[in-house]
Amino acid sequence: MADELEFQLDMTPEEFDEAKESQFVTIPPGGDGIEREGDSIILDIETGAGDWKTPGVSLVVPIIVTQEGINNGCTAEIYPGVSKTAIGITKRMARTLGVYDRVFAIKDGKRVIKPINFAGGKGRMRFVREKTNNFNLISKASAVNVLPLASEVEELGIGEGSDEVPS
Repeated sequence: MADELEFQLDMTPEEFDEAKESQFVTIPPGGDGIEREGDSIILDIETGAGDWKTPGVSLVVPIIVTQEGINNGCTAEIYPGVSKTAIGITKRMARTLGVYDRVFAIKDGKRVIKPINFAGGKGRMRFVREKTNNFNLISKASAVNVLPLASEVEELGIGEGSDEVPS
């Protein structure tokens, strides 16, 4: 009977050992034990060097989960905007990650952005469970969900009863 529940995989033991585990962040289900769209988890992250996603419109900034646990080493990308209507979120994100002065500069009287200097930014990220076009639930990261490290919350003046982020 037990042999009926065994299925041979179409790979060698070496291929099995070399297969990477999912890079999607694992988000625990809600209190009722059911996974739902909108469930979230906040984890420590570090950012990598950014680059253009769409030149003049948005960047792509890689992130890696640095918090110990099942999600350690998981990767994702966020896409901060650089248009006049989106740059405010990108500025706040850079400030929160501690890379603002490296990412933004003034050159020849004009503001410039150096996306490569997002590398080494440290913060926390709220990953949210979202539904894909195929109705699968996956974890997603967003530039608006970058938070300061827990150790910096008090230093930044963000605490209970305060929803202000320093400028």
